[in-house]
Amino acid sequence: MAGTTPVMGQYEKIKNSYPDCIIFFRLGDFYEMFGEDAREASKILQIVLTSRGGRPMCGIPYHAADNYLLKIISAGRKVAIVEQLEEASKGGKIVDRGVVRVVSPGTLTEEVLSPATNNFILAVSPQKEFFGCVMADISTGEMLARKVQEKDLPGFLKSVDKITEVVYPEGTGLEKYFAPGVFRSPMDKSFFSEYEGRERLKDLFKVKSLAGFDMEEGILLSAAAALLSYLAGTKLDILSSIKSISRIRRGDNLFMDESTIRNLELVEDLTGSSSGATLFGALNRTFTSAGARLLKKRLLSPSRRVEVIRQRQKELALFMDDPGLKDAVGAALSSVKDSERSSSRIAMTGGRLADFLNILSALKAARIIEKKLKGGVFGALNFLPGLMETLDKALARDENGQPAIDPSFDPRMEKCRAKLAILEEWIDDFEDSERRRLGIPKLKVSFNSVFGYYIDVTRVNLGKVPENYIRKQTLVNSERFITHELKEKETEILMLKEELGGIEKEARKVLSDSVRRELGALKELSGKLAGIDVARSFAATAAAGNYVIPEVNDGDEIIIKDSRHPVVEKIHAATFTPNDINLDRKNNQVMLITGPNMAGKSTYIRQTALCVIMAQAGGAIPASSARIGVADRVFTRIGAGDNLVQGASTFMVEMNEAANILNNSTEKSLIIIDELGRGTSTYDGISIAWSCLEYIAGDPRHCRCLFATHFFELIELEEKFPNIKNFNVAVKEWQGKLHFLHKIEKGPADRSYGIHVAELAGIPPSAVARARDIMKELENKHIRTDKTAAPPQLSFFDDGRYEGIIKKIKNADTDNMKPVAALTLLDEMKTELGLPGKDGQGGKK
Repeated sequence: MAGTTPVMGQYEKIKNSYPDCIIFFRLGDFYEMFGEDAREASKILQIVLTSRGGRPMCGIPYHAADNYLLKIISAGRKVAIVEQLEEASKGGKIVDRGVVRVVSPGTLTEEVLSPATNNFILAVSPQKEFFGCVMADISTGEMLARKVQEKDLPGFLKSVDKITEVVYPEGTGLEKYFAPGVFRSPMDKSFFSEYEGRERLKDLFKVKSLAGFDMEEGILLSAAAALLSYLAGTKLDILSSIKSISRIRRGDNLFMDESTIRNLELVEDLTGSSSGATLFGALNRTFTSAGARLLKKRLLSPSRRVEVIRQRQKELALFMDDPGLKDAVGAALSSVKDSERSSSRIAMTGGRLADFLNILSALKAARIIEKKLKGGVFGALNFLPGLMETLDKALARDENGQPAIDPSFDPRMEKCRAKLAILEEWIDDFEDSERRRLGIPKLKVSFNSVFGYYIDVTRVNLGKVPENYIRKQTLVNSERFITHELKEKETEILMLKEELGGIEKEARKVLSDSVRRELGALKELSGKLAGIDVARSFAATAAAGNYVIPEVNDGDEIIIKDSRHPVVEKIHAATFTPNDINLDRKNNQVMLITGPNMAGKSTYIRQTALCVIMAQAGGAIPASSARIGVADRVFTRIGAGDNLVQGASTFMVEMNEAANILNNSTEKSLIIIDELGRGTSTYDGISIAWSCLEYIAGDPRHCRCLFATHFFELIELEEKFPNIKNFNVAVKEWQGKLHFLHKIEKGPADRSYGIHVAELAGIPPSAVARARDIMKELENKHIRTDKTAAPPQLSFFDDGRYEGIIKKIKNADTDNMKPVAALTLLDEMKTELGLPGKDGQGGKK
């Protein structure tokens, strides 16, 4: 290109090779961006856009690049980092530069990552109705694989905290499954090769067969091939941090779909915030980042294997039974930084000195904890005494408290630093002596990268400058000089610093190699410390909240005495009312709960689900006693809200969730349904809720269910189904005022108290009074409205015109009716009533 400098020619060549990336181009102490990259980056980073030779440019300091990098990545762009690949020569030859790393949301390793959250990149390989999912968090060295049914993919994606990037075959339409904030990296289908996946994994783990990893299935191998190929393209030695892959099978864990995780507010509240008003926020008392990440995993994907749960309960009981041990272990863990991510950074990039100190703190804490626990339920902790001794000898902190190599680690370093100290003292003495000799009190000896050491003399003192001073630069208020003697000392200092830098680089390599040799053991130790931290955290929460360890088995009972909601109780501890829960698959299969809004129905059914999740995660629960038969899935149908992204109305979302429950629940499932049918007209809603409740009660699977509703008509089903039991939330009316007792009692509610609730909500008194009048008129079936009022709903059972419809209802085989048949029947009735059917046309009047 005419007029292009050699450096810009270098930049253009790299940019053409990485057109989808913003290029961070290293020039001296800055990363520079040019052209369209500069325009875009300046807006994202809110930095000044300048120009050079008519070309837009902007820059950031290389030592502060991490935070700028995160902002670019968060804006949905990839970054290619270009570094100098050789030292600058004195002959004027252009320095060789090249891409050393490509960074995307799923390949971040920097300390700017959220400490309590994983950062997974996922590869998805579709095959008929299944998806092979293989994901890696390169910042922690984790690699996981799971085969997922298509219908379960959204729930699986939601259960991982969190997936920031997805690799998938282009042209397959998989984008519809991914959340809006997830970075998408489509790849050619040729990268999804079963053969390539098998060979890459065998090479990665240095094995001849993958049978020991349970990774022989083609759909998983093809996903692994694409993921490993993508990661290899980042240039970073990412794969060195990954030492194994874990296969997750569906039978291992309790599964929750996307709506259940959202509705129960496990790690995010309903606004999408990771606030304290979540189950994780209420339970998290971990000290370590790895512990917080593990706690999230256990809450989002609790175990369904009784032996695993009981082992975790033994670990929990150790700390619950010995508060002193709990506190002593907590004190040791409080000094542990994120050694898991530090060891991965060292494996990939050599790391920073702070990363070595993080590992050292973890090893020292492990030594203390091992002495406290003495093996026991957690097993022995290998705190790697050899590595700990090496790091302890090598690491120190400088006078500013920053990590440094201890001079005693290498005798050469001590000699260099001793010589440097003498020369730096000479500089100080030279400055002092020149001030006295020349009578210039403000004379300064300073250093910069352009001139090296120089003598700064203010303009008013220039007449005192001696002949041996050589002028180097003139400024507005002063001039800068050098002397031959000063330059000689500068040369000695720079040579010593270069020598010292080489020695420190050798020391870092010794430390890096030491850590890399023990990487597998360090990963194992990080996992054990995280497990200890989670058990201790559960114990701390249990002690503060008076929780109990539940009895967990493979039965079908959920019997909880004095259960409470862990999140609501934390916010309103003094006023929370405990309640009992009694569910099984026989006589107490369905708890049908009626009562006024605001009385506590929703809280009660949610706390049941949360107690089951906490129990299967291995924690204690807020209750006085409990016996819980493990669930394979928890389903929820709670609340009402449009899903605008997927183009679904409130009612369609409601029906989709209900259909998912009816079609996919099993005999081991727990179903939580709150106000089903409120997204449509009264009679549609009653009919749908009625038919779905009948379906659940009559289905041979007999899955356990809590069903809260404001449709009082449903209480009649207790007479038809002995496995349905009516319950209500107690209220007390006193002097015209309504008082919520928040107590669950046997039997149905007598009325909804809706007008009382409206009054409590602050509806104007005149509107409340009018509502009472209208209610009385409706009860007397003599409602009077003015001409602008909407017509009343049909008085269904008292009008002879509807005898045909009533006959259809009576003749319907509701015991065996499928949901689709129920909806068809509803549509036929709507047509007879003259209401628009599914074709939008009305029938006879």
